[in-house]
Amino acid sequence: MSLRTKISSALLLSIGLISPAVLADEGQFYVAPGLQWMDFDDTTGLEKDSNYFLGFGYDFTDRLSFELSSFDLDTMVSGGQEFDIDHYKLDAIYDLGVNIGVFDTFVLGGVGSCLLYTSPSPRDRG
Repeated sequence: MSLRTKISSALLLSIGLISPAVLADEGQFYVAPGLQWMDFDDTTGLEKDSNYFLGFGYDFTDRLSFELSSFDLDTMVSGGQEFDIDHYKLDAIYDLGVNIGVFDTFVLGGVGSCLLYTSPSPRDRG
């Protein structure tokens, strides 16, 4: 992974982690919409792409939240083959209660599934 990709990913991750879970009150549902931009390594042949992600969460306590989210990414290789990546995950978010300037610290863990579809598929090309 190139340095540019790592920095882009870290920036998008940090922007995406400005979580509505922090803004929701205990016992409330919240919606976490967002945008993403993927900058793949030059060696992959994949084009840069932007798309959306959407999460729905619930604050169980002032520090513990659960969030179900999904993102969709559509890109293509220079040869014309399209890639559709659908990602779904369920995360637990625990606020550590420590602030570093304007940043909140938290721990996030979860399970997820990533589905990859290609078109035309290798079987369709004969």
